[in-house]
Amino acid sequence: MRGILIYSLLCATLLGGCGEATTENQAVMPDKDTVADSVMLVEDETIYFPIDSATNYNTLYLTTYHDSLSGRRYLVYQADGKNSIQFYDFDSRKLVKEIVFSKFGPHGIPRVTGFYVFNPDLLLVLSGHARKLYLADGRARVLQTYSLLKGDESAATSMALFTTGNEPFIVGDTLYLHALPDRSPYYRGYHIQRIDLRTGHHEYMGRFPDIYEKLGGWHNMFTHVYKYYDKSAGRLISSHSGSRYLYAGPLANTLRERYYAGSRYFDDAAPIKQDFDNTNYHYLTQNLYGQILYDPYRQVYYRLAQLAIEPFNEHGAYRKIEDQPLTIIILNKELQKIGETLLPEGKYFYRTLFVEKEGLYIAATNYKNPQLREDRLAFTLLKLQPKE
Repeated sequence: MRGILIYSLLCATLLGGCGEATTENQAVMPDKDTVADSVMLVEDETIYFPIDSATNYNTLYLTTYHDSLSGRRYLVYQADGKNSIQFYDFDSRKLVKEIVFSKFGPHGIPRVTGFYVFNPDLLLVLSGHARKLYLADGRARVLQTYSLLKGDESAATSMALFTTGNEPFIVGDTLYLHALPDRSPYYRGYHIQRIDLRTGHHEYMGRFPDIYEKLGGWHNMFTHVYKYYDKSAGRLISSHSGSRYLYAGPLANTLRERYYAGSRYFDDAAPIKQDFDNTNYHYLTQNLYGQILYDPYRQVYYRLAQLAIEPFNEHGAYRKIEDQPLTIIILNKELQKIGETLLPEGKYFYRTLFVEKEGLYIAATNYKNPQLREDRLAFTLLKLQPKE
């Protein structure tokens, strides 16, 4: 009876289909910048959300949630150090609900590493390192647990993890999660994990494009991937950190199409300069493509890119990833590039961007930002405007 009740809670929000990734096909032209920018992003106001002393001003994961009944919208924030999920009223900027999860016991979640909001009283909560997914209510009670272990883990699999640039999504009864292949070379793994919420059965899918095979893989460039699922078209759009293209296709073939979406500030992702086994060095010495977001209010896509820098400062110490300049590539709904804006340095945090009706928001919490304060979240609005 309990299982039937839990499944009935999910049924109202689940809609149909699944598939397997297969082959990569031909590029869609053009293959480079061919027209002048017609739009640009312009800085507007910065909004603030007061936080307590135990909440970090940067997080691995946040999203927005719109309540269709009340019309209220929320910023839903993962408080990493507190093992909690916070709901802020987006318009009043006030914290209105916080779900704090115990790490132990029958309702324990060892470490929150992402979530999916059905509503403020029903969520899916991920604990990637524990390889578990939990259905939980708004009182932090675990209603059901899904194991994400599959077969012989020593053979290498993919660890699920949500980040702001990788929103989970549901098709039918199946939840699709971002996954980190824990194998070498990285690009021979899968970057999607799907789980049937009725049965708990899960599988890996999502291939990497052949650019990594040609360049030798892990020791020549980073292979992160960011995704957006277009429900209306039934296709996944993915931004691979080492490729100037965006890839698109149905879940049965996520590499079916590719579209030029490169930056004018570099030709392609640059190989590392030396074979250093250091994650920070890999990041700093490469041009990297980041997350892809869709703006339904203006019907455009935004693609983030990080520009390579010298890894050491004048004192010989490693610089930080936040020192990399950021640029945002703008594409229309047909995935044709229509603009690109280079952002001011030392202001923004590369990991956190989201779209709301006002425009594109980016976290103004770079450690160099003179307006940075530890008692508030800060997001600067970037408005899309025609370029004169």
